[in-house]
Amino acid sequence: MRAKHVHFVGIGGAAASAAAEIAIAQGFKVSGCDADIRSSYLRNSSVPSDHLFNRHDVAHIDGVDVVAASPAAIERRSQIDEVQAANAAGLLMSWQEFVGTHLMDGSTRVCVAGTHGKTTTSSMLGHMLVQSGMEPTIIVGGIVKDWGRNSVVGSSNIFLIEADEYNNSYLHYKPNLSILNNVEYEHPEYFPDDASYFQSFRDYLGSLQFGATLIANGDDPGVRKVVDQCTEQLDANEVRVVWVLREGYSSIATLGNSSTVKWSARNLREGRMAVSVSGHIGHSSFEVNMIGEHNAQNAVMALCAAVSLGASSNTAASTMSNFAGVERRLEEIFADENVCIFDDYGHHPTEVETTLNSLRTAYPKHSIVAVIEPHMVSRMNQFGGKYVMATKSADKVIFTKTFMGREAGKQIPNILSIVDQIGKDKASYFDDFDTVANRIASLDLCQSVVVVFGAGNSPELTQKIIETRSINA
Repeated sequence: MRAKHVHFVGIGGAAASAAAEIAIAQGFKVSGCDADIRSSYLRNSSVPSDHLFNRHDVAHIDGVDVVAASPAAIERRSQIDEVQAANAAGLLMSWQEFVGTHLMDGSTRVCVAGTHGKTTTSSMLGHMLVQSGMEPTIIVGGIVKDWGRNSVVGSSNIFLIEADEYNNSYLHYKPNLSILNNVEYEHPEYFPDDASYFQSFRDYLGSLQFGATLIANGDDPGVRKVVDQCTEQLDANEVRVVWVLREGYSSIATLGNSSTVKWSARNLREGRMAVSVSGHIGHSSFEVNMIGEHNAQNAVMALCAAVSLGASSNTAASTMSNFAGVERRLEEIFADENVCIFDDYGHHPTEVETTLNSLRTAYPKHSIVAVIEPHMVSRMNQFGGKYVMATKSADKVIFTKTFMGREAGKQIPNILSIVDQIGKDKASYFDDFDTVANRIASLDLCQSVVVVFGAGNSPELTQKIIETRSINA
């Protein structure tokens, strides 16, 4: 029997809030709780205000059919009476399981998976489908500027979702079509080593529907590895693999039910890329209104998926010239004649390195200041040393206190050792945001780019930098 009333624990989350919107559109009664019910993801919420709570209470689950909780809340269920009671009553599932079981039922399931770039690629694909008149339903983990929200309610059977690997959450979706951007060890707080992380992606490929389509980044060694290890299973399930390859960068032997699409890109001017694509989807040339060749690649992956779903290649490609991007994904927050200030969600050294290299290409004559709010102890313990190479393209690097998140109480990693390895003439550490902002205000920022990285409280830091600069101007 289909559930009628769903209660979300952690409803203010980036994607859980979107799932709540889709649930309402599909006729569910929705309530939810979150420590921050003023979350930006709830600013346009359709959930009635008297159904949103900023505390946990067992009374919240009275009369509900399903309690859809964040993986973090489920992990801490022994500490949350509301979640513990739901579990005892047989009502508890993750919000991802709720989406896969209830919201996606009967849909053409479209997923975007991979370690990096999921939100941007999902948003690009969603933009292409919406602009092509294909009426998809969409859940992404960020605010898409063209929509002003992180969800779209559509009238077709296409259901697009950003598929996160944390907690193996994406195994609930069982896609008919999936993009696989890249695979690189991440989430050490859940996956103890890279072997378990890669096994998760092999399990994900095993969850593809019979006859599904896989859009695979053939330039990424992690993707090639997991696809190669799953070849027998993919063939048995008649999964069609579309390899996306950068022209002159790599090649791959296509066997059986597979094909290739090749692409190239060049910088036009600050913030725009010219992209050319050729292959079974035809020949297209278009512009991407975003910085970085990685975003050109994201657009090509999205284009292949859109065409596989029935969109016109030329129509879908042309929509990238007016794609406004996603909040917190290398988002320009402030600019004047001297400095551009960007806010970026990057919280893995590879993401930081890719963004800084892209900024160096886009702004070759500018000084680049990277401000980094490290994210979670386990990630810093595992990957912190990689920041030495990741920040090579920056002229100045400023670290601030680590955002602890669900690892509150753990010993804070020694960031000063990373500062020493980078060099104290280039790198520094300040524990509080005010000091960081004052330090940046003291720099000569003529013809400069400042980019603030983080997935925790870094937006607050970005605003403080702008405000402090204005005061001291």
